[in-house]
Amino acid sequence: MKSFLQKVVNKENLTFEEMQEVSEGLLMKDVAPELKAGLLTALKVKGETTEEMAALVSTLKNAAVPFPHIQDAMDICGTGGDGSQSFNISTTSAFVLAAAGIKIAKHGNRSVSSKTGSSDLLFALGVPMEMSPAEHVNMLDECGITFLFAPHVHPKLKILCQEKSCLFRQIFNHIGPLANPIHLSSQLIGVYHKDLLPVFANVVKRLGRNHVMILHGAGGMDEASLIGRNEYMLIRDGEVKTGCFTPDEIGLPTYTAEDIRGGEVNKNVDITLEVLKGKEGPYLDTVLLNAACSLYASQRVKSFVEGVHIAREVIKSGKALEKLKQVQSFEIPMRKGVIL
Repeated sequence: MKSFLQKVVNKENLTFEEMQEVSEGLLMKDVAPELKAGLLTALKVKGETTEEMAALVSTLKNAAVPFPHIQDAMDICGTGGDGSQSFNISTTSAFVLAAAGIKIAKHGNRSVSSKTGSSDLLFALGVPMEMSPAEHVNMLDECGITFLFAPHVHPKLKILCQEKSCLFRQIFNHIGPLANPIHLSSQLIGVYHKDLLPVFANVVKRLGRNHVMILHGAGGMDEASLIGRNEYMLIRDGEVKTGCFTPDEIGLPTYTAEDIRGGEVNKNVDITLEVLKGKEGPYLDTVLLNAACSLYASQRVKSFVEGVHIAREVIKSGKALEKLKQVQSFEIPMRKGVIL
């Protein structure tokens, strides 16, 4: 670890294999916290490369709670860090997508850039999260959606959390959306700065993933935004396609950042319920947009406009609200002392 630290301090990039060794060391108790902090600081100052980020993601996935292979699962999440204080856009959109027939395995955590993180919202809604892999699979099979609480599926991260490595928190926020322990068939990843678009696209390609949209929202949001122009990079069949769109191009109104402001958990619960019940306004339209982007990324639709239409119909029919109720009523079998 010390030799790798010296290399990074000298502004030299680590190879994929070297960064894997570093990442494994970060998760070990017997490596000095000061050495870990030094490595993380040096990496941050130097700037993480595609190989380094991909190696960290690979190590985190290998160290996560093992899951059986799941086919056709999708995740929708952002890096956080945009400071928008918006409501829980991707989490609310996840119920709409599941109701539309997309199998959702959403990876989430506590609050990063808002007052209420995805896990905070889901706990308040009574959605089960801290389950065994087999229980998550059962929920996915029965409900078409499951939610993975990052600290629960990445238990080795507790070591770094206990050491209070704030720099690690920053790096993990960057790669958190890539560290879902379930093998994904498609994904929508929001980033808070447009410079991260090619960075994430390169990492996604290095990891061999397909059907992934990296999106930067107008107003500096890590979600698709109705504030203005959105930019994205789409990885499909090994090729990278760049594009952009504005609200009027897909038939939706333009709003301000204040219009989609969230708040404490109770307020965000109310917003999510209002959206799933079909209450018209900026919250609903924002969810329609993000659901449309996800439908497009997963190749369910051929255009954003078609995606908005499907998402609207799913909400209007009551299926999205019923999906939430189905998840809330999901029963975890009695373990009887046996880990499922």
